[in-house]
Amino acid sequence: MELPAGSALYGDKACNDGRAEAILLAEVVRLISIRRKNMHHQHDWADECDLRLYRKGVETVNSQLEGMGINRLRARTNDGFFIKVQASLLALWHTQAIAN
Repeated sequence: MELPAGSALYGDKACNDGRAEAILLAEVVRLISIRRKNMHHQHDWADECDLRLYRKGVETVNSQLEGMGINRLRARTNDGFFIKVQASLLALWHTQAIAN
């Protein structure tokens, strides 16, 4: 997968890796992850606001998919698994479209 120059990747606390950030920065992609309070390189306030906003949406969708049983999918092939994940995402989108 290729990301356009100037893209930003948002991550959680597990993504605090200086080498990964340097590699991505060489590709003109910023890695913005949740920083611990004692870390030297903190993000500016705009990145922190964006991080909180996007992570909340991602975590909400993840919990909804887990509620639908996506973590118990069984498939014999990678293609079969991919189809089941797509069907789960479509079902979630349809459920949200009906609710709104």
